[in-house]
This record gives sequence, C-alpha cells and structure tokens, in this order.
Amino acid sequence: MRGAPGTTGRAAPAAGRSSLAAASAARAVVAAALALLTGAALAQEALPRQVSTVVAATGAVTATRTAAVTIEPARDAQVAAGVSGQVARVLVREGGRVEEGQAVLVIDDANLRLQVENARIAVETARVNLAAAERASQEGVEQARAALQAAEAGLELARRQHAEARQLYELGAVAATDLAALEAQLAQAESAARQARDAYARSQRVDTEELALRRLQVRQAENQLAQAERALADTQVRAPFAGTVAQVMYEEGEFIGAGAPAFRLVDDRTQLARFSVPPQDAQALLAQGLVHIPYGGLDYAAQVSGSSAVPGQTRLVAMTATVYPSQTRIPNGTVTTLPYEVPLAEGVVVPANALRYAGGQAFVLVVEDGVAVERRVTVLAEGGGDVVVEGVAAGAVVVSPLPADLIAGSPVTVLGGTER
Repeated sequence: MRGAPGTTGRAAPAAGRSSLAAASAARAVVAAALALLTGAALAQEALPRQVSTVVAATGAVTATRTAAVTIEPARDAQVAAGVSGQVARVLVREGGRVEEGQAVLVIDDANLRLQVENARIAVETARVNLAAAERASQEGVEQARAALQAAEAGLELARRQHAEARQLYELGAVAATDLAALEAQLAQAESAARQARDAYARSQRVDTEELALRRLQVRQAENQLAQAERALADTQVRAPFAGTVAQVMYEEGEFIGAGAPAFRLVDDRTQLARFSVPPQDAQALLAQGLVHIPYGGLDYAAQVSGSSAVPGQTRLVAMTATVYPSQTRIPNGTVTTLPYEVPLAEGVVVPANALRYAGGQAFVLVVEDGVAVERRVTVLAEGGGDVVVEGVAAGAVVVSPLPADLIAGSPVTVLGGTER
C-alpha cells in the first residue's frame, strides 16, 4: 500500500523534467523561426530594386496653343465705274468666273462716242491752224529778210556814194549842196536799215510765239481726245484681276455714277488665313513657316507669309498665312481654331515623371554602377509631359517613372531603358 504512494512520488520529478524539455524545444522552434524571418528580410533588403529608365537626350520642349483664324480670299475688291451713265448690259452674273481685263458690266456709250468724235475734229482743226501758222510765219520771216537785205544794200550804196562825193568835194569837184544831199540820203538809208533789222527780229519773235501757242492748242486738243477715249473705254467696267464675281450691284437700265461700286470681285484661287498671336509666338511661327488648319475632318497646310510690325491694341501681332491649294477648300469667311506649337526651351530633356521635388528643389535619380544616385536639377521649361533641365548631362540613365519610395543610394537593376 505504501508502494503506490511511493511510486507516485517518484514519478513527479520525471514529469517536471519532461515539461522543461518541451518548453525548451518550443523556444528553439520560435528562435529558429525568428532567425529565418530575419534572414529573409535581410535577404529581401539586399536584393536590387528593379526600375524603368530613360536616357536623357538634348531636345526641345514645346507648348501647344490656339488662335482664332479667319479664312479670306487673297484679293477682294469692289470695282467702281469710271464714268456715269445708264447700265446697258450685265455680261457676267454673280458666281461667274472672269479673267483679268474681261468686261463684266457695260455703260451706255452713245454720248461719249460723240465726245470722242468732236475731240478728233478739234485735234484736226488745231493741227490745220498750226500748219497755216507755220506757213505764214515762214512767209513773214522771208519777207522781212528780203526787206532787210534790200535796206542793207541801199545803205551800202549810200555809203559808197557819200564817200566818193566827199573826196570830190575836197578836190573842189562837187558842190557843198550836193554833198549835203548825199549825207541826207545816207542818214535815210541808215534809218531804213535799222527799221528793217528791227522788223526782221520782230517777225521772228512774233512768229515763234504764235507757233508756240498753236502747238499748245494742238496738244490740248490731243489731251482732250485721249481723255474722251479713256472715258469711252471706261464704259466697259472690267475685272482688274482673274477671279469670281461675288456680287453685281446694278441691273440693266439703272443709272450708275462715276466712282460707284459696280461689282465685287474675289480671287478665290488663293486663300489667306488671318490670326493674331502674342509677339513671342509670332517670331516662332515665322521661323517655323508652316501651320496646319483643321477643318471638316481635314488638315489644311498654310505657309506663314507675314506679320504686322508691331502689336496692335490687343497686344497681339496680326499674322497672315497662305493656304496651300487642295481638292477641297475652306469656305471663305470661315472662323475656326488654329492649333500651333511654339518652342519653350532647348537642352537636356527628361520625362516630367522622373522628377522629385523636396524643399523647393527638383531632383532626379540616375543609375550609376547599379546604384540610384541623386542629382539636383533646374527646370527650364515643361510641356507635353517632358521637361528641359540643367544638372544632368545628355546620355545619363534617369529613373522614370521615379518610385516614391526609392531613395538615393539604393541598388537598382534596369528593367528596360529607352532613349528620348
């Protein structure tokens, strides 16, 4: 009976030792598990981070802007009548094509034809009068010349006779009265010669003035004829350039005044695009030269051909572009939107998602020898998802997109790099 209790007393220490062994084994398992977890974590931290990259390259960042553009014909003119009168005929109706110099409208010319005829008669009359004056002038001058020659011959004779008489008088062969008579004849001959010379000079002067007046009358008559002929020609109101008649302002039988618009003519073979942009954009567009106008699902190319010298009241520069011909056309008068691109900056270009901002500074991470190295950069311009920066050289391998939790100094491997 005592054996049983004794047996029970000896078994208690054995059970305690078994519990201690189990606890130690459990602690060992836990420690081993912790060691495995810690090792796995450390191994995980030691693995390089896989990142995507781009190769920085030189380039430019552009911005897309828009402007309201109006399509107009290259030339649009209201052609005026040169003379007044009743419209006799309308030769070309609205929508009709005409060539340069083609008549579109005719004004009644009956009165102007009479004016031309009268002007021609006046010219002929003036020319006849001039010819008669020239003949009379020639005859008058010849008569004056003949009278002068006769007077000079009489003077020469009187001088010779007077000289001979004086010699004879000195010899006592001629009486004093006879010498005095010859002296009187000499004086008379000198006076006659002077008068003849004056008459000859006067005939030349008068004839010159008379002929000049007659010539002016001829010129005046010829100018009046030319004016009448121009007025007659202006009864046909012609197209100053090839184009389409957009509007006829008068009908047959209506009176039109000189200078009144007779019809409107447009040169729709060439179209212009007019728009306004800021001054800095104007310089860029002039340098680019080409813009594209979207309309009706199509794209129309236009060559920038000019700009105003200074901005207008809106502080915008007026621009003009010539639309290239195509099978389809934008209707004249259309107002649409013109998108255009302007360069913002040139330099090293990287994606905008490669940048990280901290403390008011911009940074990128570049891959160097398998490590992410931080570079501080200066952003010069941003547009279209790209930025132009300073602080990174062209050819650098830049992490893009930049993970938020990737820090400088982390080991990395490149998934696949692309060039800008």
